[in-house]
Amino acid sequence: MPLTALYHVPHPPSTATSPLSSILNALYSTYSVSDLSASSSATPPTLFHRLLRSPSDPQRHLQILFLPHLSPDTIVATTAHPSSQPPTLNPNAKPKVCLRIPAGPGNSETFTQLVLTKMGTLWQQRQVLTMVQGQVMKFGDFVVRLGELRQVGGGGEHAGRGVAVEVVWVADEGWSQGDGQDERELEADGDTAGKEALSAFWSGLKMDQWKGVREVIGSDGVGGWLEILRLRT
Repeated sequence: MPLTALYHVPHPPSTATSPLSSILNALYSTYSVSDLSASSSATPPTLFHRLLRSPSDPQRHLQILFLPHLSPDTIVATTAHPSSQPPTLNPNAKPKVCLRIPAGPGNSETFTQLVLTKMGTLWQQRQVLTMVQGQVMKFGDFVVRLGELRQVGGGGEHAGRGVAVEVVWVADEGWSQGDGQDERELEADGDTAGKEALSAFWSGLKMDQWKGVREVIGSDGVGGWLEILRLRT
């Protein structure tokens, strides 16, 4: 089964240069990836994400995520994390999906306004993120999606918050064929191989010049995105 690794490469506070061009250069020079952004079967990634925190319990969050390449619905989930800056990542976090709102961020606005206006004592907004310049590419068994994160301010301004990168490893069919091997053992072997492949793929890009990179590897996709997009607590 496919495994996912997610990375947040932060925007350096001392420069206006986004990491996006450096990551793209590394992908093309290291792996000679094929750009699928113009393909009808591979839509470039976009997202809209709201993070809200409970005033009475700073470890509890409500997250509202629209990520169309994973789901056509807007996902509303509650998560629990220790308060820290930068936020502590939990690769094994299991968000509790409360509901799914059909048809993207537009239809979720009624729900969002209800939360903000009627439930202000329960949830307070901490950040709003969008993605621009989204791209999708492929190399062998890897599909890479990435784009620049922008934080939407109260006045409508968009501040750069770094780059989000999703790397998906599509497992070989051999991992799904038992040949008499115990199914759980086979799945564990596949997970181990996938995590090693994902780690090696990212290491090969040699992104050491960008400090503070955050990683969630081996996630189920949605849970990993909810973790990586929690830039504040």
